[in-house]
Amino acid sequence: MTRPKLSLYYDLHSPYAYLAFYAIKNSSTFKSCDVTYIPVLLVAYIKAIGLQPPWSSPNKINWMVTDITRSAREFNIPWTQGWPMNYPAMATTVKVQRVLVACSHECPERYPDVIGALFHAFWVEKKGVQLPEIYEPIITDILGKEISSRIVEQA
Repeated sequence: MTRPKLSLYYDLHSPYAYLAFYAIKNSSTFKSCDVTYIPVLLVAYIKAIGLQPPWSSPNKINWMVTDITRSAREFNIPWTQGWPMNYPAMATTVKVQRVLVACSHECPERYPDVIGALFHAFWVEKKGVQLPEIYEPIITDILGKEISSRIVEQA
């Protein structure tokens, strides 16, 4: 019998993508699934379909804070109140998402570990993982200097 397949399209910029990633990685429900992680640029989708980003509305932001906090608590997902450094205005994830694409090709077996570490740094530790001085050491800790340098260079 073939295993179920699941694709998670994610952007580190999205707190909901973090919640989904954590649930998929840690819930026994998904242990039997072959999961494919696909980095995307959420803001590009938002712009392409003509929507306003959530942070353009105080009501949406207030709702998100309540919803994310409740969801994290309900599903025992690590979460720290507040927003990451320079979020959302200066938290463009274009470069780090490109690094993740390179990582998915260069070392697919460690790719989920890198995603998890970056999500944790961004949404739990509130570090600005969009910045090379933040994401490069995180990736190096997991992959080592040689592979990490190659991935960053490819991106």
